[in-house]
Amino acid sequence: MIASHPARHLRSHVAIAFAAVLLFSPRIASAQPFNWQVPAGGETWTAGTTHSIEWTGGPIGINTNVYLISITPFANQGPIVLNSPYFQPAIWALPLGLPAGQYQLYIEDVGTTTYQYSNIFTVQSPPTCAVGCVLVTVATENFAGYPATHCGTTAAIAMSNAQSWINGRLYTECNGTIDNSSILADYTFLPTGACYAGEFGAYQVEVSAVACCCGGPTDARRGSWGKLKVRYR
Repeated sequence: MIASHPARHLRSHVAIAFAAVLLFSPRIASAQPFNWQVPAGGETWTAGTTHSIEWTGGPIGINTNVYLISITPFANQGPIVLNSPYFQPAIWALPLGLPAGQYQLYIEDVGTTTYQYSNIFTVQSPPTCAVGCVLVTVATENFAGYPATHCGTTAAIAMSNAQSWINGRLYTECNGTIDNSSILADYTFLPTGACYAGEFGAYQVEVSAVACCCGGPTDARRGSWGKLKVRYR
């Protein structure tokens, strides 16, 4: 989807025509188009979680701006990163209060000569915690970057490594008891990433989660880790 800068009238036919002129202008003929890698489209991410956003292309050496665009209504919801170094992935901490719905990301070079929208992804609301419980948020992290990825020689191994990590980390962050029925974990396969020491493989999974931490035992009838809400890209 191609449109004008999100801070302007996004669906203006005049702006679209002007963009078409820019795209074929000789002064930017050497620019590579932006290509969104993460989100690739179809993901479901939870408000309160943290995710890498990655892209390739764009005018070489020119910094970039990234904005969040809501689909309904189609509107600019504000910047995610401004003046980001060329080709450098960004980290996005989704606000807890971000309304549930469908979104896409918009990237442009600082000069606004080249730009592109990502495919559509979904944002879901975090769980509502019972009285006496508080929301905890966890994202993968290590010396190699934040968030980091969990790797494996197969997709299943990478996913298992990510699940094991988030399982232990949630319980470490909670001083009471995790309400297992409240866990929302987002798993995203990344095209690139840094593995933990001792890990290797072509498959790399980033994980971030939110859950309710309660002061006492939760209802034994509630779900287990087998009911994790897994999100595949």
